[in-house]
Amino acid sequence: ELDDEAGKLLAPYKSAGGQLLVVSKRITGPGSNAALKQFLAAFPGARHVEFEPAELSALRAAHKLTHGVASVPQPMFASAEVVVSLGADFLGTWLQPVAFSKAWARTRRLSSERKTMSRLLVAETQMSLTGTNADERVRVLPAEERAIAFGLARRVGVAGVPELATDKGKLLDAWAQELRGARGRALVVSGSADVAVQ
Repeated sequence: ELDDEAGKLLAPYKSAGGQLLVVSKRITGPGSNAALKQFLAAFPGARHVEFEPAELSALRAAHKLTHGVASVPQPMFASAEVVVSLGADFLGTWLQPVAFSKAWARTRRLSSERKTMSRLLVAETQMSLTGTNADERVRVLPAEERAIAFGLARRVGVAGVPELATDKGKLLDAWAQELRGARGRALVVSGSADVAVQ
């Protein structure tokens, strides 16, 4: 039914006079690019526009500052024993939630190789799918985001990070202790549009 309805709605755009605009997220894969080209070829005059949410721009800019490459990093959830999410709904809407969910789920199953489950700690403004699955979740105001990120960074030993006022000091102490305890197997992700937080 969906295909039939979409076909009817797209039919007027098959002529060169109809202007069709295709809006997508950034497409990088060869298969997706080939499918897009094939689709656009069927609609003369059609245009393609990539839309990137602000937090991806911030993530890319921050990665350029810290690693010299303007790219979106690939978090390795399957290797993490402790994950801290600062507003990144990686199980629901952030970047690649299907792939991230599969990877994260592996760390939540006990097996002969894995004797303990990973821990998920979430600080977010609104309840998310990731937040509902957290071992520990705290609601924070958008204005607190930078203080939370900076406070956590300072507590795990990142030099040169300013201390910002927050009433979440005890929570940050506990979360930093968990991150330090899982050194090399810990992950912090952020959905912030603030380059400094990223």
